Amino acid sequence: MQLQYGFRSLKDFKLIENYSNLFELPAEVKVFKYSSCGKYLAYALTDSVVIANSDGSQLAQLDVKQCQDLEFSRKSTYLQTWTRPVRLENNDYSENVEIFTLDGTKVFSTTVKQLESWTINFASDDKWAVKQQSNELLVYDTQNWSKGFTNKLKLEGLVTYTLSPGRNPHLATFIAEKKGAPASLRLYSLLGLSSNSKPVSQKTFFKADRVSMKWNNLGTTLLFQTQTDFDKTNKNYYGESNLYLLSTVGGGYDARITLDKPGPIHDFNWSPNSKEFIVIYGYMPAKATLFDQRGNQTFDFGVNPRNFALFNPQARFILIAGFGNLAGQVDIWDRRTLSKVCQIDCSNTSHCEWSPDGRYILTATCSPRLRVDNGVKLWHLTGKLIHIHPIEELYQVHWKPVDVKSFPEFRNEIEPAPKPHDSVKIYQKPSETKPKITGAYKPPHARGTPSSSGASTPRTRTIPGAAPSPKPPQQRKQKSQDQQQQPEPQAQNDQLTPIDKKVRNLTKKLKAIEELKEKQKRGEKLEKTQLAKLDSEQEINKEIAQLRN
Repeated sequence: MQLQYGFRSLKDFKLIENYSNLFELPAEVKVFKYSSCGKYLAYALTDSVVIANSDGSQLAQLDVKQCQDLEFSRKSTYLQTWTRPVRLENNDYSENVEIFTLDGTKVFSTTVKQLESWTINFASDDKWAVKQQSNELLVYDTQNWSKGFTNKLKLEGLVTYTLSPGRNPHLATFIAEKKGAPASLRLYSLLGLSSNSKPVSQKTFFKADRVSMKWNNLGTTLLFQTQTDFDKTNKNYYGESNLYLLSTVGGGYDARITLDKPGPIHDFNWSPNSKEFIVIYGYMPAKATLFDQRGNQTFDFGVNPRNFALFNPQARFILIAGFGNLAGQVDIWDRRTLSKVCQIDCSNTSHCEWSPDGRYILTATCSPRLRVDNGVKLWHLTGKLIHIHPIEELYQVHWKPVDVKSFPEFRNEIEPAPKPHDSVKIYQKPSETKPKITGAYKPPHARGTPSSSGASTPRTRTIPGAAPSPKPPQQRKQKSQDQQQQPEPQAQNDQLTPIDKKVRNLTKKLKAIEELKEKQKRGEKLEKTQLAKLDSEQEINKEIAQLRN
């Protein structure tokens, strides 16, 4: 079976299969998405939205203009679109979220003013859909959209929610702190939901301004990270972060995950088998640890400058990487033997995905995070580069989903890499052929060649996503031994001190954020990386203030 990936750039929207163009549209595409089954894709043009088969052949064209985002339902029965809402004469807003069947029939529309978390969430069988409206969750029977919502749950202080996958769907709801009362995370069964429903499981806690929630594939256990903007004890410059586990089975088992290294949580992800998860945490160099489904540590991958982790779809291999403001080194681990397979230098990576067959890794350098050297690289899991595809101003790239059962199972021994495509000879840079050197962690200013500290034994992805990993200011004294081990910046032989230079660089980031705000005001759709930059404004201002003190 041939693997396919699609991408959109400044000039093109293309589907690539067997290293060549399967489908090409020389027009400006605003956004595109594959369905979770991989059979369909949808893309937004300026004056319409197209639903197509995964080979590009058209199924329907929707009269939806200036679509900013779109999403398939979980079972690929529906496509929903979001356009910017318009204020009407009666001061209400237009119904800017529309839901269509794949033949182009509109079945439902509603108003969701904010682009962030706009989607209507569907159960795994697409029989139920849930929408948040202020502090209420409205449940719709998709067999009878015209009836309106059939059930609702009202929760005072509701901030956000997520709907689990699986045959017995559950709602995870986050309730904010209020007047001294703690925040809470409550799980409700979706089937039979009513205003009188009691949670099947819940966890209360303080120190939580926001949460990030991830269900395992079975939909039986939820991992959620709580985060505060400030640490009132003034021990942690970046606020306080904790990780909890909450189950819908076994009497509602819950646990706080013990993380034995101070600092932020950079990433956490479930294994596709739903039996374990990996967490990367602590000040750089960070620690990666594997936990079982009840939150017990099972393996330590060691300490390295890493902030991103992802299991392959078959749960056989684990990718642990340092992206964003880190050097871009990637470690591939064999879960069966708990040994490291290889280390790859993937510098300037802003997007990373395992292929559906679990044998290849797609890394990409995308705009606007980086506007030079944009393109896609494909690597075999043994670390061999097999394909390079330079793309001018690459905005978005994804593998086409394929059911993992369509591929042969992994043998005990690791399969050898295939022969590289001719593009590797044409475009490969000398640095990509250098042997990987291991050694002590070096800060960015001291790096001359790719390096990392070797992962020790015993023993660990949004975007998901490799978001920049925050590091505490060099001038702030940290009590932990980990911070004391990190070298201070070396003095430069010019007129600016290291602090002045850092302030200057941070000021440039603030200027870039202001430009993004202006784009947002003009109605332009921002990429996820751009939205992440907007979220970092407060953190940057804090760091500047700290450096100037």
